[in-house]
Amino acid sequence: MPGSPRHANWRMPGFPRPCAPSQRDSKRYLAVAAMAAVAVTITFATMAWLPPSDGSLSGAFDSLNGDGVGNYGVQPKLSQPRLFDHESEQTVVHTKRTRATWSVLRGEAAEKELEPSDSRKNLQAGSQVAGSEPTATPTTGPSSKPDATSPVVPPEIPGSKPKLPRPAPVTPLSGSPSTASPLLQDPAFVAAVHKAGAATAGEVGAALAKGGRPPLVVGIGDSGFLPMLQNFIATSIQRHAIRHYLVVALDQGMCRTIPTLGGAVTCVDAPGDYGAGGEYGSVEFARIVNVKSEVVMAIVRLGYDVLLVDGDIVFLQNPLPVLARNNKAKVYDLQIQDDAEAGRNSGFMFIKATPGGLAFIAKAVEIARKDPEIRQQPAVNMAMRRMKPSFSHLVLPTASFPCGKAFFESPRRMFAHENPCRKCVIMHNNWIVGTVAKVHRFKESLQWLVDGPNAYYSSPSRKYLEFGNPSAGVSLDTELGALRAAMAIGRMLGRTVILPAFRCHECSVFGVGGTKRGCSGTSRDPDTCSFTAHFGIREFLASMGQDSFRERMFRYNPLTPAEPPAGDYHAVRLAFDAAADGESALAPSPESQWVISTTAKLPSMSNDDAPMTQDVQPADLDNGPTEEEILDWFGSNGSPVLRFKHLYGISARFSDSEKQAEFDKAWAAAITENTVRQY
Repeated sequence: MPGSPRHANWRMPGFPRPCAPSQRDSKRYLAVAAMAAVAVTITFATMAWLPPSDGSLSGAFDSLNGDGVGNYGVQPKLSQPRLFDHESEQTVVHTKRTRATWSVLRGEAAEKELEPSDSRKNLQAGSQVAGSEPTATPTTGPSSKPDATSPVVPPEIPGSKPKLPRPAPVTPLSGSPSTASPLLQDPAFVAAVHKAGAATAGEVGAALAKGGRPPLVVGIGDSGFLPMLQNFIATSIQRHAIRHYLVVALDQGMCRTIPTLGGAVTCVDAPGDYGAGGEYGSVEFARIVNVKSEVVMAIVRLGYDVLLVDGDIVFLQNPLPVLARNNKAKVYDLQIQDDAEAGRNSGFMFIKATPGGLAFIAKAVEIARKDPEIRQQPAVNMAMRRMKPSFSHLVLPTASFPCGKAFFESPRRMFAHENPCRKCVIMHNNWIVGTVAKVHRFKESLQWLVDGPNAYYSSPSRKYLEFGNPSAGVSLDTELGALRAAMAIGRMLGRTVILPAFRCHECSVFGVGGTKRGCSGTSRDPDTCSFTAHFGIREFLASMGQDSFRERMFRYNPLTPAEPPAGDYHAVRLAFDAAADGESALAPSPESQWVISTTAKLPSMSNDDAPMTQDVQPADLDNGPTEEEILDWFGSNGSPVLRFKHLYGISARFSDSEKQAEFDKAWAAAITENTVRQY
């Protein structure tokens, strides 16, 4: 029959005679068939990795360990493919721009449109490249033909919910301030907004949101605030599987250090040159923080609801469902945090993509443009007062959305186990001056999850020195002398000192709204205060060095090693019971305690449940141990944590006079009297 192997000379009329396949051709055909089989196998395997049909992030954060945290100083390694990076392999949007200025912010003409890099043009092809008046971009559907203005539509993922269309741009109210912004003329910025805001109909929480679209959470900062942004991603975005977080970086190249979490985080370099940020209250500081209002106005103009969040905030609970429920009965143009005597806090505000929401943020931008020295928060408060009665806003309750003054001082909360707030949705680490002080307070609250490139928490080889403060009647000078001895011994042994809890000594909070109970607490609070209740942490860090000490709560941080090293040793990490209140939440240190004998008069001390106390006696009891004695006693001790019951009255002496002089100089510069708010 025609077509059978035995009829090899048969051919269809009008076609040339086929050539007999060679042996090499047969092998090629077999190779092609094998490749096709592999492709089919990969396709089915990929479908098995896809996210649930409800659009949630279940299983997407496999970098988390058993405690729900991971390494956040660098991008976490995901065990799954980047499920949400449809347009490109990377979520971070990088562009090459000219050194544009923000002259338009002062009412001058904007510079020419900035050209994105070729590597991201595919991502920007579907973005609305808008001027001051953006318009809706048609989407490509089954019945429409793609053209030069149509967006790049990623392929549908089998089993996922359909994508929501892009929102329509908000039309400004008649007579409202100008909404023109150079951001809307930057294609990379517009592309990043649409990418971060891309949502599906079945996402968790979308049913609660007005219109069925989750809001865009936005963070803005320069490289000086980078650790705060990384911590916010770890403690809030990743912890609560929030999917739509946009970081606007004010320093070029900063996006490379932002973890993307498989597409949940989008980062874009803002156009322009902002210069170096300044100290709190300076003109440079005002210029940087006012960029936040510019960014929010541009995003709201594009049609997205915006939750603007400063990096010094932690989500203790997911605030998005709470904010959505607030809008169920009545849609508020603005929901904003109260900031005690400082008015309303612009570091946590939820702006709806409504004409009223756009008019409000445009008014705040207008006020800041006219006065370059005004900061964002006063501009926002002035804008709220000047809005028409039709503008609706809700001040969020302090009990669940506390500012730093309310959270840390009413009642006092210096450590993670003090007066836990079960109803708090967020923690705002403001009402304290200085990034170093903010970071230290986060650490003592167990809300700092940035390990960093030097493995601040997770180092398997670093060894520590811990000492107690067991006397209730000890003076601050005696406590300070014990800390000095610990820092000297730590330097001799190459160990990092874990700070103790100090006594409060009737300390008070100074400054606006300051109270005694905000530092010393009440009769119900234990007489334990942090280092920052008495001394400046910035000066201590600068003089002694970061590797020389750790915060009091270091051993309870979930990033600290939980497994003991080789040998008969205890693990560095101690258990923390978040459900308990007070000291009962803290597991005691299991290591046996050492005591260095001294002739100094010691205060009375409380008993403890340490398994053993071991004594060593220096040759010169009056002047204390020498470096040789310290090395002889403890130099070969391999325990990860060397623990002393106390170091009252101890003065450790370096053998080398130059080493002693160097340490004395560093110590003198390290200790400065300060307040809780670190002014």
